[in-house]
Amino acid sequence: MALLVAPAGGCSVLLDWNDFSGGIAAGDDGGPGSDAKDDAEGGGDAAIDGAGTDAPPEGAPTTCSSGMQCVAAPPSGWTGPVALYAAASTAGSAPACGTGFSSKAAFDGNGGNLTAASPTCSPCGCGTASGEVCNGPLMTFYIDGSCTETIPVDGTLTVTTTCNAANPLAASVTVAGPTVSSGTCGATGGAATLPAAVWDQTARACAPSSPVGPADCAGGQVCMPASSSPFSSGACVWQAGTATGCPAGYPTGPQVFYSGVADQRGCTACQCSPSSGATCMVSTPAIESCEDGTTFDAPSACAPINTVEEVKLTANMTLTPGTCGVAGGGAPTGTATPSGATSFCCAP
Repeated sequence: MALLVAPAGGCSVLLDWNDFSGGIAAGDDGGPGSDAKDDAEGGGDAAIDGAGTDAPPEGAPTTCSSGMQCVAAPPSGWTGPVALYAAASTAGSAPACGTGFSSKAAFDGNGGNLTAASPTCSPCGCGTASGEVCNGPLMTFYIDGSCTETIPVDGTLTVTTTCNAANPLAASVTVAGPTVSSGTCGATGGAATLPAAVWDQTARACAPSSPVGPADCAGGQVCMPASSSPFSSGACVWQAGTATGCPAGYPTGPQVFYSGVADQRGCTACQCSPSSGATCMVSTPAIESCEDGTTFDAPSACAPINTVEEVKLTANMTLTPGTCGVAGGGAPTGTATPSGATSFCCAP
């Protein structure tokens, strides 16, 4: 559905809001210097020659006949003239540029309110633990024979498969079972699903398909094709950025539209805590004297060791992996904001 709006300054603009997805034509950035501007100012499909030049551009009309109109030449810093379509996004797709205008829109964009809901994040999870290591049994040496008084220097020994010296002052020993060093788990999940960014308004600007020139218009004017509904009846000019006012000859506006969306929405990275709950088992006996074959279980209670000089681990250690818990992440973050602001000012 089209909606006729009379903005300040008396210009009636037919607004036809549609569901245009946003963005200018491929390769354009919506502002001066884009392909659209090159078409409008550089001698392309829609070259513009302001009033006051010595000769009209090649192909420009010499008379502003039926189906044409005389409009103010675009002021310095502005591109145009163009026919502007602006409508509610609910009205459907933007119409094609009309007769006398290039089939490739000079600008396609959106305006009004931008609605971009927070993303949904897939649940975080943790994969299989890796990097866990079995640490050999720990022997604690005592200076007495009943395991009551520990030896303060070199009083403990982590047993490995290599012969290691026992404390020569030890008369007794206790053995703790092997322990496990924590590992890590790879995080899964946290993928973002982004709801569509929705605008209130859609805009399209169409430039003349042939160069414009002064023809037989009054001084300071150029001749361009007359636009028809649903495009604005008055010609418009445009420039990149957010204008604070409009130039003479195009007093209505500025209306600001955007060529794109800077979408920074996402999900925080999933994180996993270090693994826990792993166990390490050894067969019995686990430890053996390197001299006389004395053995020790792991774990074991107090046992004499005064004749043992070196010990080593002789049993295989079997690791049962632990698990990791989700430590954070998977939360929505960021916002979507308009980008590529472009201002339009129109004639009454």
